[in-house]
Amino acid sequence: MTLIADTPSVVIVNPALGVQNLKEFVALAKAKPGSINYASAGIGTPTHVAGAYFAQQAGINLVHLPYKLSADIVSDLLASRVQLVFAPPALDFGVESHFKGVTLIADTPSVVIVNPALGVQNLKEFVALAKAKPGSINYASAGIGTPTHVAGAYFAQQAGINLVHLPYKLSADIVSDLLASRVQLVFAPPAYLPR
Repeated sequence: MTLIADTPSVVIVNPALGVQNLKEFVALAKAKPGSINYASAGIGTPTHVAGAYFAQQAGINLVHLPYKLSADIVSDLLASRVQLVFAPPALDFGVESHFKGVTLIADTPSVVIVNPALGVQNLKEFVALAKAKPGSINYASAGIGTPTHVAGAYFAQQAGINLVHLPYKLSADIVSDLLASRVQLVFAPPAYLPR
C-alpha cells in the first residue's frame, strides 16, 4: 500500500459534552455508543475519513453527519447539534486575522452570587479577598464553555484573580452546593435571584 496523501486533522469537541481531553471523550463515547455525532464536509472528504478512522482506531461508534456547507457545521457546532468536528489545521491561524465579527450572537447578563461564609459585602471586598488568597476560591458553572463558565473566567481575567472552576452538569446541584458552602461563588443568570 502506498500513502497518497497525509492530511492532518485537529479535533474540535463541543464543550457541552463536558470532556477535557480525547481520553475522556473516548470514555464517554464508549459509555454512550452511537449517541455522539461528528460532522464532515461530505462523504469521502478528508474530514469524513479522519472521523471514521479515529472512531475505528478508538473502538467507538460515532454517527456521521455529512454537510455541504462548512458554515452550517460551525452554526450547528455553536448550537450543540454537532458534537465533534475533524478539521484541517489552519497555518498561521489567528482569530483576528482569519475572522471578522459581523454580529452579536448573544448578550447574557450575569449576577455574582457569593456564599455568605466568605464574609465579603461587595465586589471590591471579594476581589481583595481573592487577590489575598489566589487559587483558594472556587466558582461553579453549568459546564465547560457555558455562559456561566465564560462569565467567571472573564471576570477573573479582568479582575486579575485566580479562581478555581467547578463545572456541574445539573444547576440544582450548584444551588445545593452553594447553600452547603461547597461552592463559594456563582456567576448566574438573574433568574437565580429570589423575586
